Amino acid sequence: MSEGRASALEAASSRAATHSPRKVTIAFAAVYLFWGSTFLAIRYGVQTIPPLLMTGTRHLIAGVVLYAIARLRGAPKPQPKHWLAAASVGALLLLCGNGALSWSEQVLPSSVAALLVATVSLWMIIVEWLRPGGHRPTLRIATGLAFGFLGVVILVSPRTPFFNRVSRRSILLPLLRSSWAL
Repeated sequence: MSEGRASALEAASSRAATHSPRKVTIAFAAVYLFWGSTFLAIRYGVQTIPPLLMTGTRHLIAGVVLYAIARLRGAPKPQPKHWLAAASVGALLLLCGNGALSWSEQVLPSSVAALLVATVSLWMIIVEWLRPGGHRPTLRIATGLAFGFLGVVILVSPRTPFFNRVSRRSILLPLLRSSWAL
């Protein structure tokens, strides 16, 4: 792990230690509510709006709001190199991440899509391991990922009720969602 990343993680964990358990619980509840409802909202949205148009509009609105908040808080105006980096990450997230999810949810139930997206953590570990200077996962991390991935496999296997609703798009979804790991 790079020095900058390590110090950022240490700073984040020291800030987290100073928050009350009540605030942490509220923050987790908000993440679960907003992140979890995304799959259902996309499922309803793709019934009337083309998937990439819906996702692109959502990203555009979020980007404008976050840019305005950052500038109001005193953040400097981004340089061209920052825009280029943001555009490349944004393209991966828009087209391969949420775009693939929205495209898949035209035929997949939101519950199956959420299960398949759960493989993102596996891709993050693989990319970290394979990148130059990356770290090999510990036995504990590998075991946790194996059990988590096994759970996803069991839930979407041919012997479960979910499988009848799985299409070819579901095979592509975890692969395209791996862009989150980059």
